[in-house]
Amino acid sequence: MEMQDYVSVVRRRLWLLLCPLVALAAVVYITVNKPPSFTSTATVSALAVSGGPTGQYSGTSGAKTFVANFQAALRSPAVIAQVVLNTGVTTANARNGLSSAPVGESTIIEVTYRTPVRALAEPVATEAAKRTMAFLFASQVTLATEPLDAAAATLAAADEELAAFTATASTPVPDRDYQILADQISSLQTLQAEAAARQELSIAARFGGEIAARQGKLTEPVPAEPSFTEPKATEPVAAEPSPTEPKATEPVAAEPS
Repeated sequence: MEMQDYVSVVRRRLWLLLCPLVALAAVVYITVNKPPSFTSTATVSALAVSGGPTGQYSGTSGAKTFVANFQAALRSPAVIAQVVLNTGVTTANARNGLSSAPVGESTIIEVTYRTPVRALAEPVATEAAKRTMAFLFASQVTLATEPLDAAAATLAAADEELAAFTATASTPVPDRDYQILADQISSLQTLQAEAAARQELSIAARFGGEIAARQGKLTEPVPAEPSFTEPKATEPVAAEPSPTEPKATEPVAAEPS
């Protein structure tokens, strides 16, 4: 076969050679002209709600149940609407760019947002994670904080009564004031222990602040009680006898001799 024959074959199969080159050129063009994509990830750790006898998602399937609920809530209209309202991202971009995945088989979830706008990457991911957790647990937080609010109101009323009594009392009674504060601290410590047992760490921390404030009052110096000196009884002074004038003696008559 002569060279002319080879050239003829190449001409007939030229399209087979050009297809890979065109495809490679298209890939390079798309890659070079593709807008940049920015990714931000927010990590959610909800260890307190799973596992153990007090965890909301307990049992062998607790972690999977929590992950499924979280992923469904993340794409719910209520959460998307809040993210759009607070970040300015469009609804379509929020739905298309948000995703979530657990870390292994744990309840730690990574919320990821991809966007061509760099300024929106981190705010949208963070807001989506926050709003999803609020969507799942806001009602429970409200129910859990009601006892704290009631206890705080009771303590505030007791403080007002104590202050009013102290202001009107003529003499301070440090022993009784100390006992009232000690009783309040004991009640707060009981509520704090119950909140810690339920893994409600933020509520337990608030109780801790109230306890510390009252313990500080116990260390304040106690005002000294006014001293009182009983007057000494004076002995009666004996009256001096008044001088008496000597009585005049009558003359005795002489007997006759």
